[in-house]
Formats: sequence, structure tokens, C-alpha cells
Amino acid sequence: ISAIRETQRALETSGTTARIVGEDPPAAQADPHRVRQILRNLITNADKYGGQQVEIRFQFDDNTVRICVADNGNPIPDADRDRIFAPYTSAHSANGVVGSIGLGLFISRTLAELMGGSLSYEHDGKWGAFCLSLNRLHASPAQATPIVGRISAG
Repeated sequence: ISAIRETQRALETSGTTARIVGEDPPAAQADPHRVRQILRNLITNADKYGGQQVEIRFQFDDNTVRICVADNGNPIPDADRDRIFAPYTSAHSANGVVGSIGLGLFISRTLAELMGGSLSYEHDGKWGAFCLSLNRLHASPAQATPIVGRISAG
């Protein structure tokens, strides 16, 4: 997949404005529909529960492409950081009323894992980010063309 193309499509359908940070990463090995589904969920969550600023950050190395949806809102409490990926769990409520059913992050993480990737949460003290990590798509090595020659004895 093209991470930038799928991110742009997810942004268009989410109705959220976000700043894109980083250079266009190499292709990742993933289902484009599922990547858009995950990104739409993360972008919508950042817009609904996060800070006023939302950024999409691209990072990559030799093996991995990471798409992080970051916001400058309050961090998710340490005690909730693992639990938010469980089904029917939400870290956000107002006056005792839960703001969601609590399936979005569970489904997103499951989809990421089914594609051989992962979904995690991190906070650097200023920005919180949900990061989708996918395996980088490597081109298969070209088929070696056998060299056929004649050896003469003489």
C-alpha cells in the first residue's frame, strides 16, 4: 500500500483536518481497505478525544513502515494504556457516561495484527500517538537468469 495515499483517503472520509509530517514512506505490505479503516478510527478518535492539534506522522526503516496519528491532548492514564485495546473498553467518559462502545481500538489492533503488524499507544510528554506499524514491502529479487554457455575441451 501507499501509506500517504491511504492516509489522505482516510482523512477525506473522516472530515478531520490534520497536518502530515514526514516524508512519504516506502510501500507497506497490507490491505488498503483495512489500513484506511484503522486510520479513520484513529483520526476520528484523535479529533473527538484528543487535543486541538492532530498530526499524521510517517516513519520507516529497512523493515517497518509506521503511521502515527498524534494529538496534543491529555495523555491516556498509564493504568488504561493496555486496557483500551480490550473489547468494550473506553478510556473516556463524561459524568459517568461512556463516550463510545469501546470496539474501535480492539478491532483496529486485531486488523493490524492480522496483517502482520501492530498498533500501539505512546506519549512523549507533549503528544500522544497511536502508531500503526506494518511490514515494509520488499520487491522480490529478480529471477536469476542462468548463463548457458559451451565449454570446449581444447
